[in-house]
Amino acid sequence: MIQPPSTQAMLVIAHPAHELRVLSWFEAAAPRLAILTTGSRSGDNRARLERTAVLAKSTGAPLSGVFGPMLDRELYGLVERGDGGPLGDCITRLGEEMARDGTQFVVVDAWQGYSIAHDLAHLVGRIAAAEAAARTGRAIEVVEFAPVSTAVAPRLDTAPALYGLSLPKAEAERKARLAADYPDVAAELAELIEQDGPEALSEERFFAPPPLRALLEPPGVKPYYERIGEERVASGVYAGVLRWRDLAPVARGLCARVAAELAA
Repeated sequence: MIQPPSTQAMLVIAHPAHELRVLSWFEAAAPRLAILTTGSRSGDNRARLERTAVLAKSTGAPLSGVFGPMLDRELYGLVERGDGGPLGDCITRLGEEMARDGTQFVVVDAWQGYSIAHDLAHLVGRIAAAEAAARTGRAIEVVEFAPVSTAVAPRLDTAPALYGLSLPKAEAERKARLAADYPDVAAELAELIEQDGPEALSEERFFAPPPLRALLEPPGVKPYYERIGEERVASGVYAGVLRWRDLAPVARGLCARVAAELAA
């Protein structure tokens, strides 16, 4: 397996702690780190974001100007209202940073239909890279990694990984200790290992993302975020369910910024 590039990179993710899924690459590449939300499930707790900032500083990874600019509930509110404006602002900011930094390699959350936030981070990173490439005339490679198990939420493209790292046992154990140190991550880590086995921590895989136009097609099966939303409405946790039909107008509006990419 070819190792991923570690030169002039950016990592664009939805939530703090996603960087742990690609920790070895993250530490080697020290990419500029962009995070769409604080990762707080409720309230305005920033503990998870602050823990990621500590890791980034220890690694030498600079923080993007897009670093937890909104709460998850604020992001979902944008989708409910069909308002892509703040996400467009994030794209503009990231594109400017990529152009300024000479970014050559961008890693984004995979589009898995697991979380609307994950899927929007995917779009934001890809569109920003396309705009920066168009502005500078410099090619920028974009790849995706799966933040959650593909057994639960498959990626759209099933082609083999472009790049990968296989970590020694000691490195995988260190990754587990780091994850255990994050607020609200222990349950997610246990679930990931249960679904994918111990190799969930010892393998880091990077894939070519599907064509942008494929992301704007209605999904063939109900997305995971709809199924979980329905369960939580039934149990009284949520008042309503965000569906693909809510995400689609926002996604189409953002993708309209890169019409040439859509035609590819």
